[in-house]
Amino acid sequence: MADSTPNILLLPRVSAPSSVRVPLPKIDDNLFERLIRDPTAPHRPARERLCTEMLCAVLKNAPVLRQVVFGSFAQLTDVPTAELDDLHWRLDTERSIGSKRDDLRIEGWRLSEEQDNLEVLWTIEVKVAASLHESSQQILDDEGEVVTDACQDDTALVSQLVNYDLWLSRQQVKYRAGFVLSVATSTDMLPDSLTQTWKCMTWTSLAKTVEGALAEALLPPRERPLAEHMVGFVRRHLWRESDMANSKLDFDDLALVRAFAVIGVDCERKINGLVAGLEETIRDADVIRGTVRQQKNLYRTHVRSVCWGYLVPDSAMERSPQLALLAGIAESEMSVWIESSPTHDVKPATRKIMLTAEKSLTELNPNWVAKSEDDRSWLDLVLTEPLTSLLACDDQQETLVQFVSDALQDLKQVGVFAALEEELRRQGAKI
Repeated sequence: MADSTPNILLLPRVSAPSSVRVPLPKIDDNLFERLIRDPTAPHRPARERLCTEMLCAVLKNAPVLRQVVFGSFAQLTDVPTAELDDLHWRLDTERSIGSKRDDLRIEGWRLSEEQDNLEVLWTIEVKVAASLHESSQQILDDEGEVVTDACQDDTALVSQLVNYDLWLSRQQVKYRAGFVLSVATSTDMLPDSLTQTWKCMTWTSLAKTVEGALAEALLPPRERPLAEHMVGFVRRHLWRESDMANSKLDFDDLALVRAFAVIGVDCERKINGLVAGLEETIRDADVIRGTVRQQKNLYRTHVRSVCWGYLVPDSAMERSPQLALLAGIAESEMSVWIESSPTHDVKPATRKIMLTAEKSLTELNPNWVAKSEDDRSWLDLVLTEPLTSLLACDDQQETLVQFVSDALQDLKQVGVFAALEEELRRQGAKI
């Protein structure tokens, strides 16, 4: 039977602003994080295929989300969204285009008792770490069959999209188009010779579409986990805030500007005031080697207001591991965490210490989480609690101070600081 979704899902909707996050799974619990890991890590090959399979699997198994996403594709290519209603969708990866293969092919079929008609054909070239490349020029006949592949002639190398474009032009389909899905927009790399409709989109814009569907409660319960896991994976590995810089202002942006004008400055002052009270607590714990500072980035890139300091002085080693303790408010949570440079030689030992300590820490507080040894992020160990827990407190600053104080006591009790210092000394740190 054909998938059928009410037209209302395909109408343009006001999307949630980028600063409004829907609840997402923790990194260690993320399905795609576990399967794919970091697809852009320099020490690993590009993982375009795995990311393509992630997208294909989610769209295959989430029909309502699929209609929302395909509605956005239709708008990019000037296809009336009503044309998508009642179509039966077929999604495949690595289908043949002559002697080549496209990454993801989407076909929209209108089924009837007399004849099944292909009405929508989209081919998607997926990019993660690689850019558009050249390949041997392919000559096709009117039926799309390969006549010749000039693989022996270096002068016949063309952009891979040229071959896909020629194939697309031979398809007798009412609506046909090609897309390039990449981390950063590939618009400037599209060949001038393309004759068919080609649009560039980013993983960021795709995740925003999915995140909007989640925020507006468009998805049924069974589809939400798949959507949340994909958005979480994209936000961690494929997200680029710069992609949003060129977006047009919408109603939500203006509402946010107005809200900030009324309460934004006062909110920032309150948050920074709460966090300032942590400076003495952290200093008294006697684990920071140097100055305890406050970082006030609530409305900037890191979305946090924290007090922090280094656990090993910058000058203690030839190259600083930037091993630091941070505590305060990050996004919508009270947080205490330890981080270090992902590229420093001490990183594997640091991670091992955290993982060893995790079992004892979770016996004291089950919310402690240590990062896996192959994770390439700065974060090594973290404790969080929702900021909403402050709302019912008479003394919010005392509650925040107590949260951080308890966390520091946990770390001391299980010997995290002592183990880190011992390891750093072993590796030549002059502490």
